Order: sequence, then C-alpha cells, then structure tokens
Amino acid sequence: MNDIKILFFDTVKELKGYSKKLLLLGLFIYFLTGIYTVKQNEIAMVKRFGKIISSNIKPGISYSLPWPVDKVKKIEIKKMHSLIIDDFVERPKKDTSAYKFINETGLKSYIITGDNNMVNIKLVIKYMIVNPVDYENNFKDVKNIINSITNNMIIKYISTESINNILINKRSEMKIILKTKIQKELNKLDIGIQITFLELKQVSPPYLILHFFNDVINANIDKGKKIREAEGYGTNILTKARIKALQYKSEAKSDAKEKVSKAMAEKERYETLYLEYKKSPKKFYKTKYLEFISDIYQYLDISMVTSKNGKKIRYSVSK
Repeated sequence: MNDIKILFFDTVKELKGYSKKLLLLGLFIYFLTGIYTVKQNEIAMVKRFGKIISSNIKPGISYSLPWPVDKVKKIEIKKMHSLIIDDFVERPKKDTSAYKFINETGLKSYIITGDNNMVNIKLVIKYMIVNPVDYENNFKDVKNIINSITNNMIIKYISTESINNILINKRSEMKIILKTKIQKELNKLDIGIQITFLELKQVSPPYLILHFFNDVINANIDKGKKIREAEGYGTNILTKARIKALQYKSEAKSDAKEKVSKAMAEKERYETLYLEYKKSPKKFYKTKYLEFISDIYQYLDISMVTSKNGKKIRYSVSK
C-alpha cells in the first residue's frame, strides 16, 4: 500500500513538472501569434480592447499582443475599388434597390430631367482608401454610403438640366461635375475615401422612346452639318475676296509707285531744264526751238514757190 502511495505522489510530481513545461510552451506559442506581416499595398492599425493605439504601421513584419488584447486590422490603401451605380436603368443588377423596386411595382426606373423628359443613367465609380483611420472608425458599409450619395447627386443634377444638355451638350462636363459633388459630400462625412474615376456607362432615354430621340439627334447632326457647310462656303468666298482685295491693293501700290517714280523723273528733268535756262535763257530758247522743229519736221508739208521765165512754180514735198 505504501508503495502505491509513493508511486502516486511521484507520478503527480512528474505531471506537475510536465504541466509547467506545457504551460510555458503554450504561453510561448500564444505570444508568437502576435507576429504579423503587412504587405506592400497595405497599411495596418492595432486596436487594444477596441481603441486604436497605432494607425500607420508600414509594410513589413510587426508585432502586437495576441488576441483578445490587441486586434490587427489590415487595409489595402493602394487597391482600386469599383462600384456600379445602376439604380436608374431599366435592367439593373440583382439585389439592388432599383431591381427590388422594378420587381415590386412593375415600373421602370428612370430620372426626370429639368425639362420633364425621362433618362436612364448608369455610372461606374472607382475609389481608394486614403485615410484608414476614418475609413475604419466612421463607417462600416462604405459602398452603400457612396451609392446613396451618388444617387442623390444624380437626381439633383439631372433635375436642373435639359435633355439636350444631358445627352449631347454637357455630357462630358456632367461626369466632372458629379465627381466633384460626390467627393465634396464624402469629405463632409470624413469617410477616408477618394474618388479617383467616374465613368458614364449609359446616358440615354428609355428604350421605348429611344428612336424618337435618335431622330432628333440625327436632325441636329444634319443641321450642324449644313451650318458647317454654309460656314465653309462663306469662309471660301471671304478668302477669295480677301485674296482679290490684296491683289488689287498690290496692283494699286505698284501703279502708285510707278506714277510717283515717273513724277520724280519729270521733276528732275524740269529742274535740269530750269538750271539750263538760268544759265543762258536765249541759248535755252534757241536749243528748244531747234529740238521742236526737229521733232515736228517729219510731220510737215513743205512748199516752195519759185519763178521761172516770169511764172511762179510751186513745189510740194511731204515728209
């Protein structure tokens, strides 16, 4: 009996030794679970009993106290998230509010424009997380928040614009305006989200009246084509007229230059004659007289009258 007791107490002592070792091993493994890795496109934050104690842990290997003391939250800050907004199209994706609305009411989903026309619109929004603390603390369902804000901004904007502006005139401008308005509302909520891209996947009238709008659009295209043709014709005529005017102007300048040149030459000739006259007026007159006679001699009829045997004889010579 004594031997059994001794064996029992020895066994208990040995178990106690093993228990301590197992406990120490368990504690060692437990604390090892606090080691974690942050990837290059991630940032980590550590919460201790629900309170953030570190919010900007860079990529690499880090350590925090194991659960339930600390909890590590990893957020992909460089990842591009996409969200499709199709609450105002005739065939929205399943499990959306527009899909439920169409199934429950049998009505089509669309927006009324500022001039009381109907239009369908579908957007794709891409966003990034730029402030992990705000993203983690303020909201849990970010996509629903973005979806709700976007729908409100779409309704407000579309309701102030005409159908022509939405479909044609301001289509490229509309996505910039909507992106700005959506981001402004998100900033008010401190959601930690940055809208990086907004694409208009669909902006069109409902299917049943689409062909009427296509007719109007084609008519506007034809109108614009005719206007451009008329403007081109007018530009062509105006160009030809300008070329002709430049030609006339060039000819007038050339003619004026020639006349001025001739006038200057005449002026110099008369000044030379005047100087000759001043030197010797009699000689000048005699010289000019002989030049004059020489010039007109070829055009004169010369007649000479002589007498022979008491009779007058007339000779006539034409030059």
